[in-house]
Amino acid sequence: MTTTVCSVASTQLWQQCLEQVATAIDNQDDFHQLIAPLQMAESAQGVTVYAPNAFIFDRVRESYLPVIEQYLRAQKPEFTTIRISFVLGAPEQPSSHASPARNQSPTSSRSPYPLNPRFSFDQFITGRSNEFAFAAAQQAAANPGTAYNPFVIFGSTGLGKTHLMQSIGHAVLEKDPSKKILYLHAEKFLSEMIKSLRHGTMDTFKSILSDADVLMLDDVQFFANKERSQEELFHRFNEKLEDNKQVILTSDRYPKELDGFEDRLKSRFTWGLCVGVDPPELETRVAILIQKSQLLGLTLSEEVAFFIADKIQTNVRELEGVLKRLIAHSKFSGEAIDLQFTKTALKDLLTIHSRQVSLDRIQQAVSRYYKIKTSDLTGKRRLQSITRPRQLAMFIAKTLTSRSLPEIGRAFGGRDHTTVLHACQKISGLLETDTDLKIDYDNLISLLSS
Repeated sequence: MTTTVCSVASTQLWQQCLEQVATAIDNQDDFHQLIAPLQMAESAQGVTVYAPNAFIFDRVRESYLPVIEQYLRAQKPEFTTIRISFVLGAPEQPSSHASPARNQSPTSSRSPYPLNPRFSFDQFITGRSNEFAFAAAQQAAANPGTAYNPFVIFGSTGLGKTHLMQSIGHAVLEKDPSKKILYLHAEKFLSEMIKSLRHGTMDTFKSILSDADVLMLDDVQFFANKERSQEELFHRFNEKLEDNKQVILTSDRYPKELDGFEDRLKSRFTWGLCVGVDPPELETRVAILIQKSQLLGLTLSEEVAFFIADKIQTNVRELEGVLKRLIAHSKFSGEAIDLQFTKTALKDLLTIHSRQVSLDRIQQAVSRYYKIKTSDLTGKRRLQSITRPRQLAMFIAKTLTSRSLPEIGRAFGGRDHTTVLHACQKISGLLETDTDLKIDYDNLISLLSS
């Protein structure tokens, strides 16, 4: 029997192969979750590629084995004719007095879905918009399964929910490398569950979920109206809580607001702690831009950072996209990135952003239309001449933006999400019967859309 050994040279060669495979496939989620965990070893009989579990084995064999074999054979001339095997298991490690795992990320061998190494607590910029969520996430990481379980992070897209979630996973592994961390985007959960049902490997899928000490599900709103998937999630959820294993969820809205979910599931989502993340304020946006520019090898002046941060107020993802666009323009033109260059390079993009509807713009439009002060909309006065415009402004905010009820409530004087929900329900009903209100609503929508 021939023994295959995972040598240092083999590991380096395999990493080169993986880099080429990563550029050759379109689905980068599949690369990180299915291909990156594979290992390779050489022997006298040829090359063997190892899958850590049956779940990954089935998916790679079904979709990616030919492309992996193609790039693997291109690594060395002798690889063009040797036998390449694909098996379930792990290669033997070379004997050494040094610990083989010392220079290896725990997630690379512990999880079929490795975490993003950039998503750690020390890379997360905090401000008033996210400091509570950050502190709570650190507490959850320090005491997994006991501090806050489940731990739910909600907010609009691009605000750092996934970053915070995966930071918990990294922190747990740093404290105890033996912990099994499982991160899944909801859409990946759904697609893999469907494949498992189709191929008769549902027991393997359940086993991967059950084995995790920390289960992280990203963007759970995608489970809406998926009854079979919600049923499976419900059982795995209960299983984790009974075993004191940590469950972390992210959502684009407060759990009670999720449409298309069973009440029993929404109730369980709120058993632990739910924390919201809001769009970053100006100073935090500036800090984010400067940090991102440094990671991209650029020194961005504070003047330019403040200009961009003042114009782009939506989320971190858009800030990063604008920064990359600016760098691309600079490389193409050969010009340095100063304030004038930034204004010229981003002119079209900033014009589009200036037309987008924000909560501030809605409040200003409603206050002008009804000839009241903007402070009246965020204040405590309960006069009918103020409460109705305030309720309408909240309803329009919910209609025209992707902000959650808690986010809207905070923008309207720190009101509770239930107050916003009541306002939306009230206005929705009145629009069916109150002709004057319907005219006001249509006029405001027209003003905000122009």
